[in-house]
Amino acid sequence: MAIRRGVTAAMLLAQAAAAGAADMKTALSACRAEPAEEARLACYDAIVIADAATAAPLASWHGRNGTDSFAFTASAGDRLVISHDDVVLVGALKDAAGHLLENLHQAGRGSFTVPFRAAGDYQLSLSATGSWTARLEGGH
Repeated sequence: MAIRRGVTAAMLLAQAAAAGAADMKTALSACRAEPAEEARLACYDAIVIADAATAAPLASWHGRNGTDSFAFTASAGDRLVISHDDVVLVGALKDAAGHLLENLHQAGRGSFTVPFRAAGDYQLSLSATGSWTARLEGGH
């Protein structure tokens, strides 16, 4: 019964923690106070899962059947997640001065991730058949 109560408490705390940093501190304090080891672990696990699941992208773009280009700023540790639903997607990632950093391609449906090792201003150009989305996600 203590484990079930702890898991239920963990889920409630996770929902509160997703709301903000102050709530996260409260949730962590509540988990720390949980006397049952398994329930305490479940409480901590639920907070991390809820926080990661609710993280919104820093920026996002989408397109269909053609070429689109856009500029953005990324921090070290951020990543660009590109998804595509058709046959061909090609692109180029460039620095702010227009120097090619990486050629990008996806054959068929799927997605891929481009990590950013350095902070900076970037340009992305994507050309595709079908629909695509690109999301800039913060480093975790």
